Amino acid sequence: MRIDLYYAPGSPPCRVVLLLGKALGLNFNLKPISVQAKENMTPEYLKINPQHCIPTIVDNGLNLWESRAILTYLADRYGKDDSLYPKNLKKRALVDQRLYFDMGTLVPSIKEYFAKQILGKQLEADDLTKLENAYELLDKFLEGEEWVAGSNITVADYAIVVNVSVTEAYGSQGLGFDISKYHNVTRWLSNAKKTMVGFSEIEGKGNEELKKRVDALRAQKNFFRLISFYLVSFSFCHALSSIKCYKIAQIQRLETVVGASSKQLTKMTIDLYYAPGSPPCRVVLLLGKALGLNFNLKAISVRAKENFTPEYLKINPQHCIPTIVDNGLNLWESRAILTYLADRYGKDDSLYPKDLKKRALVDQRLYFDIGTLVPSIRQYFLKQIFGRKLEADDITKLENAFELLDKFLEGEEWVAGSNITVADYAIVVNVSITEAYGLQGLGFDISKYHNVTRWLSKAKKTMVGFSEIEGKGNEELKKWIDSVKAQKN
Repeated sequence: MRIDLYYAPGSPPCRVVLLLGKALGLNFNLKPISVQAKENMTPEYLKINPQHCIPTIVDNGLNLWESRAILTYLADRYGKDDSLYPKNLKKRALVDQRLYFDMGTLVPSIKEYFAKQILGKQLEADDLTKLENAYELLDKFLEGEEWVAGSNITVADYAIVVNVSVTEAYGSQGLGFDISKYHNVTRWLSNAKKTMVGFSEIEGKGNEELKKRVDALRAQKNFFRLISFYLVSFSFCHALSSIKCYKIAQIQRLETVVGASSKQLTKMTIDLYYAPGSPPCRVVLLLGKALGLNFNLKAISVRAKENFTPEYLKINPQHCIPTIVDNGLNLWESRAILTYLADRYGKDDSLYPKDLKKRALVDQRLYFDIGTLVPSIRQYFLKQIFGRKLEADDITKLENAFELLDKFLEGEEWVAGSNITVADYAIVVNVSITEAYGLQGLGFDISKYHNVTRWLSKAKKTMVGFSEIEGKGNEELKKWIDSVKAQKN
């Protein structure tokens, strides 16, 4: 049975799927979608993908979007072996971390830096710094390695290579960023171009299309056309997402230490570097309770720059939290931590199913969380907290995100079906924070999303330690908001 692929040829996430398809010997039934013509908003397409983004695949009854969820599903299902997405849990966790780095750090920095130039807006120093930092990290990951997650090519290489290729293409159009100074990156890119089947054809056509679009946008400098461009070019099912590995220095400067559990230690204690008010850290704490883990808690003060000490940078060169150290594995990116812990320490596979279709749906929800839900929450509330003017688009994005989540929960107990999974743990903390922000008078009421409020109520009763972890975290959130308001006054 052939796999339907709804795509646009110039879109980087679609190119990623096309490239992996070549590697796997898949012959997609290609169905081009024009975002400009709003073909992604037709009733027929919305029935397949209510999030109306591309790429989307339909494979034997499974409708799946979010390009990285598609990659891991295809590699698991159609790979001749597990080299593209290893079954070894530590190796797989590293691949997942690189995928979340790509989505949460690399691509937002590329987008922000080049979009401003295309529109003729002034670059800020921070825009260049973010892009340089992302490439320095990627260069660091590749130090002494052939591929981004070790000695073998994996789905993480396919995801990241397209975005590096796009950066190279932008640079060749005089947009002022030269990747050649990142020697490990350029070595790896050269190797990928020779190794990946169909690279020249797929990337050649894609970057040619990119050049046409950039030239048109430069001529018009039209913001709404740019939105459409990013929906095609960097679609994570949210056009303007920008996560930075949850660097909470801007969001929460919190240093309260949660007391250690009274339970006995597991055979191998896991170090957890965290800040108690940090949403992604709370996610890991909550799942730890569900799994009966007793973390060796190591509080990190971002305000005091403890995440930049040589000791911490040796553990995590991306200097973000949370980070775990488990029997020689250093792992960051909260969602990669969730899936690793569930796979390794779950009593069964209910939290992260081994069934490929069910697992793919959980992964899609995790990428929805990082790419759509969290950016809309952050943008809407931080502007208000810091006294900046809200745009109409800010409320629209947040409403759209909650409408999608409400749709996912229609007729379902949990966000990915009838069983609670790691996706619920990731998303519930961000919904809880939205509720807490609303209680602070910041103007967003989640009660109109009936499926969401039903699910949140059930999660509060079901998840072990919810009241303790979220209570302390949201209390710290309130203190932080109050301190920001006081400083403004």
